[in-house]
Amino acid sequence: MTIKSIDLKTATLNDLVDQVHQGVEVILLEGGEPIARLIPNLLPSGQRTPDLHPDSIWISDDFDNELPDEFWLGDDAA
Repeated sequence: MTIKSIDLKTATLNDLVDQVHQGVEVILLEGGEPIARLIPNLLPSGQRTPDLHPDSIWISDDFDNELPDEFWLGDDAA
């Protein structure tokens, strides 16, 4: 990946976005000091894949049950 350092005073948002669309990592400089980094989105685009991690989570059977008063008021509430 190509990396370019660009002074923030000379850059326009359109130019920065164009650079990133082309796959360039942009380091924004202010007074010669780096202040931010813009990187291309490297994540795959498209729809999510169902069942990518089957059985990786579970929901307890009592998930929807009301919580006891002790939960809200403390152990001394009874």
